[in-house]
Amino acid sequence: MEDPESEMPEHVAARPRRVPVSHKESDRLVRRDAIRVRDAGSELLAGLKSDPDVTATLSPAEIDATLSRARYTKDVDAIFACVYGGR
Repeated sequence: MEDPESEMPEHVAARPRRVPVSHKESDRLVRRDAIRVRDAGSELLAGLKSDPDVTATLSPAEIDATLSRARYTKDVDAIFACVYGGR
């Protein structure tokens, strides 16, 4: 069986776990906060950082790193080159 930590972001895998949370539970927490902040007209990042259920597992710095725009866009140039053939 594959080590689940091998797929974790380095900043998360390197620290000791505080409160283990399953993928299903983490999805539920984010969805709950997304609905809450949408209804309140606020930002998801701030909502996650103020949620004690989330911060029991991740620090505010870890939340920032996990949701960093740079993390999700780091390969965009390579993807476009692959899709459009380097045009």
